[in-house]
Amino acid sequence: MSIKKILSVGFELASNDVKYCNIQSDASLLDWDIVLFKPNMDSYLSYAEIFQGKPSLSDSYSFQLKERCEHWRREIKDAVESGKTVIVFLSELQEVYVDTGQRTYSGTGRNQKTTRHVSLHSNYTTIPEAIKPISTKGTAIKLVSKQYLCFGKNLKVYPNTK
Repeated sequence: MSIKKILSVGFELASNDVKYCNIQSDASLLDWDIVLFKPNMDSYLSYAEIFQGKPSLSDSYSFQLKERCEHWRREIKDAVESGKTVIVFLSELQEVYVDTGQRTYSGTGRNQKTTRHVSLHSNYTTIPEAIKPISTKGTAIKLVSKQYLCFGKNLKVYPNTK
């Protein structure tokens, strides 16, 4: 039996057998047999300002975050479709405002004001849309039917697609 290649994305494990990959990486998940994935935006939140009580990213960091989320969503989907084992550990929901790139202008001349449009983005957007996580909190785990998979520190329920 061959040794399985294991990759952890977004968190490190104390093992020499598991390779670590930062969430900002362009790594392909198809190179690995087993992928342990934890979506987090911590590396982006340190650069954020506050807007309506939530972090708000600059134009540049907004673009980078959206690009990374799309990369990982595509990689997870492709890896699962290719028969790879992907385990997603959901951390607590993190929401951040990202720049949409849209601008509106009001006034003229020296009184002109530019309004930057933002939209709400979360760390769960790295998960393919076919999987719809339900975020709940509790102190006990209740067994559910075989059609569901449960992960995370808090109970997170995913419909099992197989």
